[in-house]
Amino acid sequence: MDGPNYTIKKSEVNTIRYSNGVRDHFEVQEREPDAYFAPPQQQVYLSQPQQEDNEITTRGPYYKYHHSLVKEPEVHDILLKTKDPKIMEYIAKSKKAKGGQYVGFLAFPLVALGGYFIYQGVTTSTTRVNGAYGDGSSQFIGAGVCAGLAICCPIVSGVFHHVRISNTKAAVKIYNEKYK
Repeated sequence: MDGPNYTIKKSEVNTIRYSNGVRDHFEVQEREPDAYFAPPQQQVYLSQPQQEDNEITTRGPYYKYHHSLVKEPEVHDILLKTKDPKIMEYIAKSKKAKGGQYVGFLAFPLVALGGYFIYQGVTTSTTRVNGAYGDGSSQFIGAGVCAGLAICCPIVSGVFHHVRISNTKAAVKIYNEKYK
């Protein structure tokens, strides 16, 4: 009952073997065609038709569609084929947020720049120029600003990630309500 459906002519069936081992045998009976009527076509239905499962569900970082795990870009393609304006709006927001996730990588050069500022501040404050030591406070302020920005970058990246996932899930929800 859970398998695929096949429709064939009864005249093409010799035996049906059921899952419990019982067999039905059929004899081929030939008929002479009627001059005025076409021979009836008899069909055997082996199982009930199954409905297609179009629901999309989340499975961790993947989505389940038609009994297969698919990635987010493939789900976006499936959702965009509906041409539903609300779904398309959510997918556009999701794709835009994905680009914002890369802000987190800016933390690496900011840490390096902050290290450079610290080095310059230490060098300036320990170097004597015209009989006085230099003031490295502006370099230390720059290092502090870089450190603050480096901390903020992964947080902003996480926010964009959350926005991306939320918009994709909202589009999937609409799809499941309308097109499942």
